Amino acid sequence: EDVAACHALAWDLSPTDPRHAYQDEAFACDEGQVASCAALGHMMLRGIWGESDPAKALFYLDGACGAGVVASCVELALVDRDVGHHDASATTTLVRLCDERRAASACDEVGRMVERGRGFARDPEAARRLFEHACELGDAAGCGDLGRVLLPEQGDRARRLLVGACRAHDGASCFLLAELAKSPAHARAHAERACNLGIAAACAWVALLVDPDERAPESLSWLDRACDERDADACERLADRLGSPALRARADRIEAR
Repeated sequence: EDVAACHALAWDLSPTDPRHAYQDEAFACDEGQVASCAALGHMMLRGIWGESDPAKALFYLDGACGAGVVASCVELALVDRDVGHHDASATTTLVRLCDERRAASACDEVGRMVERGRGFARDPEAARRLFEHACELGDAAGCGDLGRVLLPEQGDRARRLLVGACRAHDGASCFLLAELAKSPAHARAHAERACNLGIAAACAWVALLVDPDERAPESLSWLDRACDERDADACERLADRLGSPALRARADRIEAR
């Protein structure tokens, strides 16, 4: 069986069927497909089909980075920053990957940090230029971030960027499109896609769209997805509905990170 085809199939399935995407990536990774190992690490890190497991994700991301998958090197820097709380070293790595390796996702992440004033002086215009650069380098998230910041002034271009980014598997862009949607059906479709691509808040939003009281089994399933994707509030809401001390403890662990 062609393991490269398994990886391609998993990529196609990921916005709509993350369970099978995960299974295909796991199989292809076991067969030596480096791109699948990188994708598997990404899914494990974010809790896309199964509880987020940064420690296990590191194994796959480190191997993929060492094999030349630069996007995995970027994700390792994000783990260093967000899980290890080593902001200075992670920032240095991200800037180097952007400047020296032209890693589009690193440029986008540096842009987000500049936008928020994390590790840099807050500079919205510099952030926009970094998003534009990341988008030009082919990063879907960079195009999505550019669309997001352009919305107030260049609505038509912004929406085109967001739609393109969502189609290219940027979950944050899909979620923003859900929030901008004019019909509940479109909102849910975009939010479900965003959830499947690792946006925890989108999973929690679908739970509310399914059942405002979050008591229906389908609603609880979406809350569980949000909890897996490290949404502490979703874990607490699920704990309340199910009366589960274990879920409440999970929420506490997430908040402690």
